[in-house]
Amino acid sequence: MKMKFTALCVSVLLFPAFVWAQCSCASGAVPDTVTYTANVPNLSGPSTSIYFPKLDPGVGTLVCVSLTGTVNTIQSLRFTNRELIEVPDYQIDFARTTKITGPGISKSAFWDQSFGPFALAGNPGLSADSTILIGPDTPFNNTILSAVTSNVVPYQGISGNVQFVYSNTGSATVVQGSNNYAMNISTVVSAKFKLIYYVCGKILLPNLFSNIQLTKDSKNILLRWSTLNDDLQSSYLVEVSKNGKDYEKYAKFAAIGNQVSDYSSIYPKTHSDLGKLYFRIAVLKADGSIKGYSSVKIIQSEDVSTNNFQIYPNPIRQDFNLVFNTPVSGAMKIDLYAINGVLMESNLYKSLKQYNIPIQLKRQYAGGQYILRLTNTTTQETVTKNILIQ
Repeated sequence: MKMKFTALCVSVLLFPAFVWAQCSCASGAVPDTVTYTANVPNLSGPSTSIYFPKLDPGVGTLVCVSLTGTVNTIQSLRFTNRELIEVPDYQIDFARTTKITGPGISKSAFWDQSFGPFALAGNPGLSADSTILIGPDTPFNNTILSAVTSNVVPYQGISGNVQFVYSNTGSATVVQGSNNYAMNISTVVSAKFKLIYYVCGKILLPNLFSNIQLTKDSKNILLRWSTLNDDLQSSYLVEVSKNGKDYEKYAKFAAIGNQVSDYSSIYPKTHSDLGKLYFRIAVLKADGSIKGYSSVKIIQSEDVSTNNFQIYPNPIRQDFNLVFNTPVSGAMKIDLYAINGVLMESNLYKSLKQYNIPIQLKRQYAGGQYILRLTNTTTQETVTKNILIQ
């Protein structure tokens, strides 16, 4: 067998320099960042989906999103002349593309290389001189894919994920020689991605508020906070939101004026208060205009007990059951994640006062630990549990 080794060819795309200007806050302040990472340890097909959590709008104002990935690819090519006679001038062009796409983001890197001309003996009996091994080559060695977008709407939500598709594909073309050949391409692909949310907070007054706490019982939510060096001309509005964007006031307090002042307010829960509730405190000037806000505090209005259902059996194979302590009704979204956070499959089940929901995975997965996430699509309440596939 003939061996052929080629020089390394690397393509690098640099992170855009304008990201800082594009991601600045309206006030000129440097935004805060929220970062998520995802790994593709071994890409088994031409592409895979990658999921990142959406940003809760209660955190602040999302001004832009950046994605940066590092890609590594190693490939080898085994080529055999199948003619009965020698072919003296085989030449092969090889091209490879790696790409990541998502809402407002699309970035690619390219690699191409020509091999040959080389001569291969005739192949009456699969002789060693009729085959050549090209590589291993490294089309992508810590190659960077990076992009930024100000199209932030798809990235915001109280729950749910943002989907990206990562692909790494190659093709070899025989541009000279015989068409009677056999070719096999072996590829090892890995990638790491980092998603960064650039967030501008509300007009915060961090030096005023301290010790903001939320507690609850079956009927009420209690908000407690302290202020430092109250301004007697100020007053406080307590606001609540069900989506982190639209706030309603429900209490007002005049400043006490002490060096350290303690306040508390009671929010009576209603039947429509399902899922998360967002609380903040607005500081009003003497003329009634807003001076600034406290940080946002979030509480789950109704808890979803992790003991409310069990997985049986566990370990599982392809079929299992969700067994509930009390009957459940409504649409249930069942997501299966690999332990590295990659979504494997998603299913929707409807229940009407059932204690038991039978689940069947779409295929038999490799043995190991996985994550099962159950979401009530009405309340958006979510519970995750670890499962073992055998």
